[in-house]
Amino acid sequence: MVKVVLLNSVINTLIVAVFLAGCANRAIDLPPDLSHLPIKDRLLENDKATAEFCMTCDNLKTQLEQTKMSILSVENQLSSIQNTNQSKGSIGILLFSPMMLTMQNTDELSAEYRQLDRRKELLLRIKSARECE
Repeated sequence: MVKVVLLNSVINTLIVAVFLAGCANRAIDLPPDLSHLPIKDRLLENDKATAEFCMTCDNLKTQLEQTKMSILSVENQLSSIQNTNQSKGSIGILLFSPMMLTMQNTDELSAEYRQLDRRKELLLRIKSARECE
């Protein structure tokens, strides 16, 4: 009886560990808090060395809109993949464990999302510093 309880505890612990490992994600790095500075001084050190810093207000606005649309597209793709993976994971856990091998990796898409998000933040900082509408 004790062996059965111990075996069940080990199995339950392994299942919980697998679920936690599958859900682990690294958080997106946040930019430093510059809210205590005047708006014109909220640029980061490297912002002035970017091609975006030389853009006119109209170009900044256009690029910001394009970047936001790209972010929405990537978010939709990530959401779709996540939903598919969740379904495959549920089926794999409940019925057919090899189904979990068909899950898609989103590392490349996640990297693209982080890059687009950094670009959006850069464009917003420059736009604010220049007081563009």
